[in-house]
This record gives sequence, C-alpha cells and structure tokens, in this order.
Amino acid sequence: MFNNILRNILGYDLIIILLAVFNGVFIIPRLRTVSIILRKKCQGTVYLPIQLLVAGIRSAKNNRVNIHELQELREKEVMYFHLFGTINSVFPLLGILGTIIGLLRMIGLESTIVMSNFTIALTSTFWGLVFAIVFKAIDGMIAPVFYQNQENLQLLYERIDTAYGEGYADDQTDE
Repeated sequence: MFNNILRNILGYDLIIILLAVFNGVFIIPRLRTVSIILRKKCQGTVYLPIQLLVAGIRSAKNNRVNIHELQELREKEVMYFHLFGTINSVFPLLGILGTIIGLLRMIGLESTIVMSNFTIALTSTFWGLVFAIVFKAIDGMIAPVFYQNQENLQLLYERIDTAYGEGYADDQTDE
C-alpha cells in the first residue's frame, strides 16, 4: 500500500505538490515584498499634512512622492494577489479530479482489489485539501495588508485630488 501511495505522489499528486511549491516559493515571497514596499511608501504619504504632501509632489528632489511608482507597485501587488488566490482555489479541484481519475482506473477490477486500492484514490483529495487549508491560512495574513494598501493608495489619490483638483492623481498615473 505504501508503494501505491508513493506512486501516486510521483504521479498525479506531483502536479498538486509542484503547484504548492510554486505558490509558496515564487508567488508568496513576491507578493509579500511588493505589499511591504507599497505599504511603507503609502503610509509615509497618507499621514503627512497636505501641505507637505503637495510640496513633496512639486519638489524635484529624490524624496518626492512618485505616483507612477506607487501605481506600478499596486499593479504588481494586484497581479500577485490574484494569482495567489486563483492557485489557492484550484487545489481542492485538482484533488477531486485526481480522486476521480484514481477511481476510474479501478473500473473493471475485482472488488477485493478495488477495496484495497480505494484509499490510494483519495491521496489527491488529501493533498488538495491540505494545501488549500495551508494557503488559506496564509491568505488570512496577506489579505489585510493587500486591502490596507488599497485603502491607503485610494486615500492618497483623494488627498492629491483635493489639493490639486479632481482627476489630478488619475492624470499622473496615465502618463
């Protein structure tokens, strides 16, 4: 039985495991990095008095508010967050698909063989659910930062529009 489980892990279950590794090693670190950078840049501007904010935007110094950079960071953050969420939602589906594939392989076998191999068919569901639960917990830590960044950036744009006039922040990000 252990050999069958190992064979499943090296078979269809490997897709689920590789997707989890990709999500954990590639997507999450990039999402976290972009979110932290954006949070630091937004928090430094959201809570400034409006006079200092306007002076920072008008200034030619390196420490001025760069709306283009903030918008680029936000777009990267949104892309990684949605990719992370999409991958998370696929885990249970891949697990169920793997189970169905495993069960279809048993059609036409004797009942004693089917009963002994039934648990093998459930390994895909197991891996799909394990990774869905783990990454859902991680999502619970990442999502608040993502949504706080969204609110901070929106507040910054509203403050800029108030200082310069409606649509100024949008005009600056479109250039």
